[in-house]
Amino acid sequence: MDILASNYLPLRTNHPTFEKRFDSLIKESEEVDIAVGYISEKSLDELANHIHRKGKPFCNLVIGMHYFERFTHAQYAIAKETEKFLTENNLGTVRLVTSFPYHGKLYSFRYKDGKSKSILGSSNLNNILLHKPVRQYELDLLIDDEKTNMGLKEFMNSLISISPELSSLEINDFKTENNLMLGLAGVKKIEDEKVLSEIVENLIPNKSIEIPLKTSEVAPCSNINAYFGKGRENSSTKIIRQRPWYEVELIVPKEITDLEWYPKAGYPSTESIITVITDDGYEFRCKISGTNSKNFRSVGDLKILGKWLKGRLENAGVLNVNEPVTNETLCKYGRNNILMTPTKQENVWFLDFKPTVK
Repeated sequence: MDILASNYLPLRTNHPTFEKRFDSLIKESEEVDIAVGYISEKSLDELANHIHRKGKPFCNLVIGMHYFERFTHAQYAIAKETEKFLTENNLGTVRLVTSFPYHGKLYSFRYKDGKSKSILGSSNLNNILLHKPVRQYELDLLIDDEKTNMGLKEFMNSLISISPELSSLEINDFKTENNLMLGLAGVKKIEDEKVLSEIVENLIPNKSIEIPLKTSEVAPCSNINAYFGKGRENSSTKIIRQRPWYEVELIVPKEITDLEWYPKAGYPSTESIITVITDDGYEFRCKISGTNSKNFRSVGDLKILGKWLKGRLENAGVLNVNEPVTNETLCKYGRNNILMTPTKQENVWFLDFKPTVK
């Protein structure tokens, strides 16, 4: 039995950390059972990455608190993506505890020789991340005693038996505070209303451009519906992982990209980068690329643009996870395009996605 500690200053110890032990155990094991209270986007993405890279272990994931305390749209989206990835590749399941709030944290690993090891303690799934969103000290025990592990396996089997699969549940009630943009790397929130007003006052309205949002009727597997496109295949395991729900890359029509003032690929720099400021006060960078400068995407992470667009639709109650964005979706929202307007500041554009019709 070993103690696992976070080892943050000023409480450094000689004990190994949870994330290092988890990393080595999941690489060596054939099957893992995980039962935790809370999940996050990053932690489920990292868990799926582990399995995608190696093609194992088989994973039973049980989520204990979100049925009662509700998911955010983003948490639910990644949970659904993870479930689909695991089930379609016969690599596991995702379940929700619905009988009572479950707040335990149990990770049980099994190996080819039938032996087991478990981690039991205070670490939620976020603790598998090397860079944590919150600097919180955790303490866990690594258990290698076979009798104890058999008892933990029996408990886990019982918990699994009373926890329905996520796909069998209809989840419609989400946390009302669903600001997907906060905390994203590369995204700045403009808090000062005066600053945002000054930006609006410096627009060049006669050069505004309406970029149409291509819905499933026109582009069922790309643009704002890239989620439904071909997944990414691991070259060694041949396992396919679906694109993230919030991944978006707009394909801009040639009649728009041919406009003299539309930012071209290679302009204003070889990286084709522009800064965008949104009508709801976010600032991030976008890249113009491809033939005829047709590709419009957020820099670094395609989910930034997607969270801005799909998040607005979700918060308006017109879009659910795993549903395509259709003409009807945008009609209910009240807008089917993004208004893109240059500002008097070089290389800075204003994006407007406020509903215009209700």
